[in-house]
Amino acid sequence: MFYINGTEKIKDAKEKLRGGEGTIVFEKFFPDDKIPKGYKVLAEMVLAPGSSVGRHEHHGESEVYYVLAGTGEITVNGETQQVKAGDVAVCHSGSWHSAKNTSDRELRFLALIVFE
Repeated sequence: MFYINGTEKIKDAKEKLRGGEGTIVFEKFFPDDKIPKGYKVLAEMVLAPGSSVGRHEHHGESEVYYVLAGTGEITVNGETQQVKAGDVAVCHSGSWHSAKNTSDRELRFLALIVFE
């Protein structure tokens, strides 16, 4: 078992992530040198109102978004879904995807990228 205290998350803010808008805050659960084998990223992402992660794709890895709080849109291969807390989106290798906060509150989701 490997345990990380949630209060020890590593915070990093990005502007216009992948060509998106506004500010995105990453709260990584693991330092890059301690992430478990098979995982690339495990982070809570916080999108301020109006912020977005621009369209991008991964190759040889899949990304899962699990919405924790707020509302917004997640687009995968041109199909846009309105999302809220409890919703999940899976983006397989080669699928392009983006996320946008369409509300006046923070959109928080867990982002997990795993190698295929």
